[in-house]
Amino acid sequence: MPVSVGAIDRTEPKGAQAIHRAMSLLAVVGRNNTHGIRLKELAAQTGLHVATAHRLLNALAWNGMVIFDGFSKRYYLGVQVHALIDATRYGGIQPRLASLMEKLARRMAAVIYAYLPLMNDIISIKRVGSKDTVLHDTGIGDGVRYPLGIGAAGVAILATMPPEQARAIAASNSERYAEYHTGTAAVLQAVRSARQTGYGLNQGVIHNTFGIGTVIRNSRGEVSAAISAVYSVEALGDRRLQKMAGILLREVKAFEPLEFPSA
Repeated sequence: MPVSVGAIDRTEPKGAQAIHRAMSLLAVVGRNNTHGIRLKELAAQTGLHVATAHRLLNALAWNGMVIFDGFSKRYYLGVQVHALIDATRYGGIQPRLASLMEKLARRMAAVIYAYLPLMNDIISIKRVGSKDTVLHDTGIGDGVRYPLGIGAAGVAILATMPPEQARAIAASNSERYAEYHTGTAAVLQAVRSARQTGYGLNQGVIHNTFGIGTVIRNSRGEVSAAISAVYSVEALGDRRLQKMAGILLREVKAFEPLEFPSA
């Protein structure tokens, strides 16, 4: 027998206040997701005490709904939010990339990361290592977000853009680059090198790691995602770098195109 609307219990359940507050924080993080937002600003915009906001943000972070960038001290939407978007809009990019990443991890003896471009940033969505790969703590986990130009994948994405667009994005990210002890000039030099070689490099900028990155395109030649192979800084000499970069580019080319259904 159908239940009438009038029969629904509309009393606020116990604990609902915490849920409302957490959702308010999540909404404010979402509105400021391009550049992130600091704790004090979040507290001010939601009317919450800083300690209350911090406690709720920790709970949201534990569940993957927000991430905290320790360099900039800013909060961003977390990997679980993007996973929900991915599941509904993109048809599940992570499973599609799994076979490529597992193959690269085996062949390159590296930790393989996949990223999605997001405004002027990239966000990591998956990490894979082979049984022979030491999954050391690189500090790069699911949902970690970087400004475009930081990391091999971010350099590779910028390198696909027209020079004026890449320069504009690098300029807009200049203050954030300082948090990684680099600058716009160094990023743009890495982008110019990537245009010549076909792959981006990260040489110790992120957590003392060395990365080789490239983009994955769809059938129209547009960038769908990016991927990087990460090593400890000491792990690659010039000859091995050339060999590993060749493997990465060939395997990605064979894997393409990476298509997404329309939203």
